[in-house]
Amino acid sequence: MVEGGGTVHTQLLLQGLADELQLVLAPLFVGDPGAPRLFGPGGYQRGRLRLVETRRIEDVVLMRYRPTAPGTGPVASAADRHWLALACELAELCPPSTTAFSVGAVVVAADGTELARGHSREGADPVVHAEEAALAKIDPADPRLANATVYSSLEPCARRASRPAPCARLILDAGVRRVVTAWREPDTFVAGADGSGVLAAGGTDVVVLEEYADRAQAPTATSSADPSGPRLRTPSPRPTRAGPKSPNAVSSADPSGPGLRWPPPRPPERAGAPPAGPVPPRAGGRSDQPDLRPAPGPGTLPVTVPEPTRRWL
Repeated sequence: MVEGGGTVHTQLLLQGLADELQLVLAPLFVGDPGAPRLFGPGGYQRGRLRLVETRRIEDVVLMRYRPTAPGTGPVASAADRHWLALACELAELCPPSTTAFSVGAVVVAADGTELARGHSREGADPVVHAEEAALAKIDPADPRLANATVYSSLEPCARRASRPAPCARLILDAGVRRVVTAWREPDTFVAGADGSGVLAAGGTDVVVLEEYADRAQAPTATSSADPSGPRLRTPSPRPTRAGPKSPNAVSSADPSGPGLRWPPPRPPERAGAPPAGPVPPRAGGRSDQPDLRPAPGPGTLPVTVPEPTRRWL
């Protein structure tokens, strides 16, 4: 959270770095025309903000807003993440299938207005795709489609056997020129699937938010628990920054290496020490807490260790 004056607020909003706006309404009339403003002049994101919470705090009201207007071009915005998360939620509504992916899709206008939503196998159509179902609910003559964004939990298909036109072609024909998705279509049903390539060739910007990939794949993985169902391609490992590593962890990477053990092995016993065995509980203590005091050896005097003082904070 960042708290500041009009200059800081303006810079954050103009750079698209604010994913939430919190306002506290406390009416105070100021007649000075030169009084500070909450925001300065600039080109702000389009569309209205979405109210997500109101809370009374004594004699003021806290209001939380989040942006709803999609981003532009290849740059992702906070609203893009909100709408893609909704598409992933819609994928959970898909009827189970072992022969198809479970996908959710949302079509959003440039001002943040939701135009339509859909999911795979919606209604009584067992082969309808999510993007297809959503676009079918919009008037093809709607002028807002030209600046709309399609959010799909899976990359729109480039080829399919169940319909004459794949989803990538349907999006291009609808005039949509921006798509946000969570993961690329694997070669489970169609080898060399490249819906993003088809869209890009048609002049559509494709934004992939890989942080939503696991959430987008979950409905398909659940419905394909049957071994005969579709198997998802394991994503390539992401590069990680080099940093200090534990020598033991490095040396134990080999299965034949030492490995790490917990608890550590007991040290060898001293000559003449009594054999190791269960230790009786201390008087007044819990039976599940072992006595950590050393046992007296031969020729040594017993030592009385005071019980620790327990303090409740």
